[in-house]
Amino acid sequence: MHRSRLVASLLVSVVLAWVANRSDAQTLTTLASFNGTNGATPTGDLTLSGSTLYGTTSLGGQYSQGTVFSISTTGGTPTDLVNFAGGYGEKPYGSLT
Repeated sequence: MHRSRLVASLLVSVVLAWVANRSDAQTLTTLASFNGTNGATPTGDLTLSGSTLYGTTSLGGQYSQGTVFSISTTGGTPTDLVNFAGGYGEKPYGSLT
């Protein structure tokens, strides 16, 4: 019983090491930067619809209370769709559905 657990643990370690090694070869590309005016502190997951990504920031925007934004999958400047002002929501931390 203990031997099979040891073998399973070693196998998991080898697979994780292989995955970690493969992920080193990936290149990440910055699609957008947030400067406070267009949002700050992106939170939650991005939602993809067609070639547009949607997400939230918990700070920044017109009233400094967070935003819902969209951006093309090719990058560029995020477009604020909602600027939270406190009276109808503020500082979103969840993901869009």
